[in-house]
Amino acid sequence: MTRTLDVISTVSIDQKYIVQKPYIATMDNPHPYRFVRICHTVYAVLASTVRMLVALAVATLFAPLIGPATLISLPDCIVLRLVERAAVRAVTFIARVAGVNCVAGSKCDTSGYRAPQWAWLRAPLIRSWMSSLTHGKSVVTYDQPGRWMRDDELRKLANTLRKVASESMDDVPQHRLFDSKDLKQVFSNRIVSIGFDSFGEPVGFSALVYLPYQGGFILHLGLTMIVNRARGQRLQTPLFSKCLLLMAFNHCRLSMTITNIGASPAGIGAVADYFVDTFPHYNGSTKCDSHHLMVARHVLRYYRHEFGCSKHANFNELTFVVHGSNNHEGGGAAAFIKEDGKPVSQHKNFLCNTFVSQALDFTAGDELFQVGRAELLTSTGRFFMRNVGKKMIKLGSIKPQ
Repeated sequence: MTRTLDVISTVSIDQKYIVQKPYIATMDNPHPYRFVRICHTVYAVLASTVRMLVALAVATLFAPLIGPATLISLPDCIVLRLVERAAVRAVTFIARVAGVNCVAGSKCDTSGYRAPQWAWLRAPLIRSWMSSLTHGKSVVTYDQPGRWMRDDELRKLANTLRKVASESMDDVPQHRLFDSKDLKQVFSNRIVSIGFDSFGEPVGFSALVYLPYQGGFILHLGLTMIVNRARGQRLQTPLFSKCLLLMAFNHCRLSMTITNIGASPAGIGAVADYFVDTFPHYNGSTKCDSHHLMVARHVLRYYRHEFGCSKHANFNELTFVVHGSNNHEGGGAAAFIKEDGKPVSQHKNFLCNTFVSQALDFTAGDELFQVGRAELLTSTGRFFMRNVGKKMIKLGSIKPQ
């Protein structure tokens, strides 16, 4: 027994006539094209895995060379320069084997790397890397560009971010990221991912910021903006994940403390879902401890200017709500205040939407401050189980017609 499904039309090149062919499938396999899509997905995953394994094997051979350059902080000397420059060549070769387009650099080649005010922040071995997405899109990620980019390159980077912001909102928000007075200072402690469409036009960015804390750093999740025409294309996750991956490599860390401030249920829920020990959590599963409170106090006391939080805003240590965070007075990003009292985007879990709407007054510019921990392996597993696993199940499922 067979049945006819949707008709697929084949159009000739000269568009003078159309040939329509009925698409026949059996009841045992009503959607054979799904099987083809699954095969393509599995092939892409296997090909990427094999390529990365080869790169890992090559990296193992160069480990004695790359190790001293990435794991040891030594004063500037001839031996260090030789080791680091050799490590740069090795990393570049390994990246090519893995199919990664990156730019590596030695801290000895740039005076900005040796500035004393950045002694708490390790200089990046991989300065930037480009990766491809679906449908011709691509992402370029820069780590601490203010410490190694030329002035004209920094101006171009800043103009790109302002262009995305202007196409995302009516006005460019008041935020340190868009401060054009001292671009080297603005971008010296940031890691930025920019998404481009198939025509090379910027369609979104994610900018994270390193904040000093107890001799190391805290990673503040910063600002993510997507132009109106590209919303709904799932760009936020690849933009953000590229920043995390590059940071993990350059700093040789799989775990770090993260902070976030925002009023979007989608963003607040994502931080709670994918990071570990996040407070506040919309389901109340995490209790506030001394670590959460110490980090929040430290960041909000010294670094509000880094993420557009008004210095006059009041921080509630019980609820972690920053009242009046976006008020223009005191340096807040007033462009993010919602006069209609509605959030920008909803989370898929109604509990999160309810939690945020009850905690924040959107018309007053309130935001929620979150403290958590990024465990790269755990976060990757959570993302895979919540998203990729569901897509594969949905892709392979066969619904009765």
